[in-house]
Amino acid sequence: MLCSDEPLLEKAGEDISHWFDPTTGDVKTHIHPVTKLPTFYTPQGRFIHIPPPDRPQPDWDCNYELPWWKDERYVIGTLSQKTRLIRTKNVLTGLEAPLEVPSEETIREILDRYASRNSHAGSYTWKGISTAHDRIFMDMNMDKTLAENGIPDESSLFTSLGLAPDYHIPVLHLYFNDDLTPS
Repeated sequence: MLCSDEPLLEKAGEDISHWFDPTTGDVKTHIHPVTKLPTFYTPQGRFIHIPPPDRPQPDWDCNYELPWWKDERYVIGTLSQKTRLIRTKNVLTGLEAPLEVPSEETIREILDRYASRNSHAGSYTWKGISTAHDRIFMDMNMDKTLAENGIPDESSLFTSLGLAPDYHIPVLHLYFNDDLTPS
């Protein structure tokens, strides 16, 4: 079985966390049926930094300090526990934009995401309706998440009631302040 980049290239841009043991962070292992020794489990095909499964081979290059999955230079991001849908409404223009955001992101990180749609996103006050504060329309704390700002993710409640998880999508209202945002 040859080592190649094919398994990684086939999954480029996709979540491959199921290839790894969540406890160790290494590629999952199994007992090899012939050698009866623990070896990396790669049903998708052997890839870079995975040694040959059955015996040492002279052409296998093991000249690296860390396998790529342990090297911080190759960490692209973290996997969100859950994403959620929101809408942004620019009250100056009336335009609405749907966004799917990780539940762990702060409003400031959501603003950074929204900036690709409006380069002056930083010139707006972000407001939302907080269910934690008797549905008061309030300014968002930019360093807190939606839930921490009193806007919980209610999709599982809707699902439990037989409704579509996107039955209600929270709206963040963006109020224009000034145009001092650097271009």
